[in-house]
Amino acid sequence: MIEESLFKTNYLGRDGFRWWVGQVAPNGEYTEGQSNGGGWGNRVKVRILGYHPYSVVELPNKDLPWAQCLLSTTAGSGARNQATSVKVSPGDTVFGFFLDGDNAQVPVIIGVFGRTSQVPSADFASPFVPFTGRTERVKNDGSLIANSESNEQNSTTQPSPIPVDKRTADKINALSIEIRCKAIFLFLIQTKPTNNKTAVEPFNTA
Repeated sequence: MIEESLFKTNYLGRDGFRWWVGQVAPNGEYTEGQSNGGGWGNRVKVRILGYHPYSVVELPNKDLPWAQCLLSTTAGSGARNQATSVKVSPGDTVFGFFLDGDNAQVPVIIGVFGRTSQVPSADFASPFVPFTGRTERVKNDGSLIANSESNEQNSTTQPSPIPVDKRTADKINALSIEIRCKAIFLFLIQTKPTNNKTAVEPFNTA
């Protein structure tokens, strides 16, 4: 029987499409250069189901492959100053494919699964166990924007999408959907520019 490898063309897309699901690794010393302004491209360390072990002893996070994040056409490549930051966080479950097919050494991320409210927000414990996307550099004590780590189609996800103080956010979130929309509208129209700064006037949602 002739080896299948003899028929390989080594051209992307002509030797099959190898997709995968994986988890973005937690930040550590191995990501400092990438996340602190000295990085290259848009990439994260990723642990891939079925390819990498469930143990950090067998395969430490620092030895995981870098996965490039494929950008959408609306994000911009950077040309003409058109760019949008990649919003992939530690602990995210991502979907992708291998640029090098069966060799499986060059992963590319093409999507991320939204977190639900059932996903734990604890610190990293072990591979493939859900953990928080917050880091030492990305914190939220809830004083400005309500703390949320879910993205699903309900009224409790990301309850304060506009930058308001926590008291105003809690007031808005306690309202019905209809009144909430009116409150946001009132907030926006009562935000007036003053000497190139933004002055926010209090509003009554009663």
